[in-house]
Amino acid sequence: MVENLIINYKRKKNFFILFFTLLSLGIVTLFYLEYRQSSLRFNEYIDKTLSSAVYDAKMVLGEDFFKRAVTPDAISKSQDRNNIRRLSELVKNNHVSYIYSFYFKNSQIHFTSSSAMEEDFKNHEATHYWDVYEEATPRLKNIFKDFKPFFEISTDRWGTFKSLLVPFKEGNTTYVIGANIRLDTIVQHQRQITIKYLVFAFLTLSGLIVLWVEWACPISRPKSRIKGQDWGFI
Repeated sequence: MVENLIINYKRKKNFFILFFTLLSLGIVTLFYLEYRQSSLRFNEYIDKTLSSAVYDAKMVLGEDFFKRAVTPDAISKSQDRNNIRRLSELVKNNHVSYIYSFYFKNSQIHFTSSSAMEEDFKNHEATHYWDVYEEATPRLKNIFKDFKPFFEISTDRWGTFKSLLVPFKEGNTTYVIGANIRLDTIVQHQRQITIKYLVFAFLTLSGLIVLWVEWACPISRPKSRIKGQDWGFI
């Protein structure tokens, strides 16, 4: 009788260990897959946000602007200030960091428009019409030749950003509109997603551990205690 009790306890214990292990692995896998999906959805949201900002800027500035913005004196200072204001409003509405446009001439990439923050004006880092973009990456320079939009992560005097750059053509004029979001903003949101799922996983696994303690402790009582109790009933 005692031996049968011990065998039953062992079976129950082994069954629960297997059940707990499989359940834990299943929960961890589920949380990981859901975390990956959330990260992918967030990245898709970032890409769509940048794309929306680019095409909104194209509509706001208008085709006529880009056809004219090909020489140093084509755009007046008052119109440039107005473009800065309108693009800065777009930045707030689209939840991005900067929106801007480029034109390539004489082996240099020039700003034809750009949003700006208050700190940019205070630090004398606001860009104006026909300013040269000295930090242009090789991919940005090549976009005027291959005419292929792309995402990239790059660093310039304003910080490190994830950017979308899209080429357009109006007649014989090729120009590029870009939008970006600070990389630390993206990383912060991704960190929040990671922490959320880690907390959920921790709480769930903690609950399973509590169940393990409640179920496993009676199952794993010492043999001597079992034998002693059974001997007393004989």
